[in-house]
Amino acid sequence: RSRTARGCGILSPAAADVRFLAANVGTVLVQLDILSDIAGWFGDVWDQIRAVDVQYLLIGCALQTTQTTLNGLAWRNILAESYGRQNVPARPIVASYAGGLGLNSFLPAQAGTFAYLGMFRAIIAGSAFAGILAAGVVQNLFFGLVGGLNYLFLFMTREGAAEKSADQASADSGPKIVILALALLLLVIVARILWKRYRKVWEDAKEGAAILRRPRTYATRVLTLQIVTYIARIGVNATFMYAFGIPVTLRNVFLIIAANSVSSTLKLRRIVAVPQRRPLDFTSSAICFRSSGAILASSSASGSTD
Repeated sequence: RSRTARGCGILSPAAADVRFLAANVGTVLVQLDILSDIAGWFGDVWDQIRAVDVQYLLIGCALQTTQTTLNGLAWRNILAESYGRQNVPARPIVASYAGGLGLNSFLPAQAGTFAYLGMFRAIIAGSAFAGILAAGVVQNLFFGLVGGLNYLFLFMTREGAAEKSADQASADSGPKIVILALALLLLVIVARILWKRYRKVWEDAKEGAAILRRPRTYATRVLTLQIVTYIARIGVNATFMYAFGIPVTLRNVFLIIAANSVSSTLKLRRIVAVPQRRPLDFTSSAICFRSSGAILASSSASGSTD
């Protein structure tokens, strides 16, 4: 019967739905002029790739691939301790993570992150989204700590930073303490209310952070990988800094890492871009190196005027 239908040109309901969806998606893309934007974007990326010597591209891509792969393996090890290693295959988890990073390169609001979290939920049988989010908190513990130390280093190495912080701490300390105490009290009240309403969610979240109950396993199967990935991240930034003729110093490298973390979170690409040096964004390997010259120039200018 299906062969007769196909011979007569009659589509099955599923095929008709697929054709209807494809036609409507194509219409939307044409109306929003998305295809031309994507084509122009790929042209810009290709121009930026051609502006870098091949040897630096190879080094940067190798380091970025190492960073992405090891981060994906860290994700897999965290989830494997929560839901069982047999239920968490390494290759699909790493592939989902890498694909999500690629989507984050051009989609707004960290859509790629939600995409790979959703893929994790679909891949791992018996998982809960609250547990996946808790695993994300565990995965970001190291990077949050290192990021905080990075900002502290940048602040303390700026000329006159220590004197300014001391003056600000001594001025109006009384009202600040009162405001801080009220804020802490409010947080306690809100936490008690949320605990009563979302205790089941908390239990699911604890399952996602099960690896923290085994500090040695966390140190060997997660923390070690993340330390190597951070070193690779420093190498990626230093490589492209050198390729673009930007001075490779410790402060400049950490400054660009901090700027990239802010821009990837808030998507401030167009704000920090300048005509003299366009942002470099390699989506295929999720290499992000944006507006380095402008960031360093603005930092040095503000440092000289303070």
